Amino acid sequence: RQKAKDITNLLQDDERLNAERRQRANMRDRLAGHNELPGSVNRNVDHGFYEHPGNLDDEDADIKKAIAESLKTANEDEKNSTKEEEDLKRALKLSKEEEEKRQAVLEKQNEQLLFDPG
Repeated sequence: RQKAKDITNLLQDDERLNAERRQRANMRDRLAGHNELPGSVNRNVDHGFYEHPGNLDDEDADIKKAIAESLKTANEDEKNSTKEEEDLKRALKLSKEEEEKRQAVLEKQNEQLLFDPG
């Protein structure tokens, strides 16, 4: 749930999302060897992230999956909070009814004590 919330927050913050994407792209470039120093041997050039367009589709699928999970979680949370609110209302109602009954019993006892000839 927390991961879905984090992803939702990230998707809602365009500036942070762009920064995360840039950071991720830079990390992939470094790992793929795209940013190596001139003259150094680069063994990973043929295996770079951007040379495989399927990776972008996978990322889009992951984002869509995260959004769907986030929406599902939000709906579940809303249902749970609605149920909790109903439970609280029911508990308050029962508590008020019990208090009214208790007050009625006390009033009846007081009347009996006041008006009892004995």
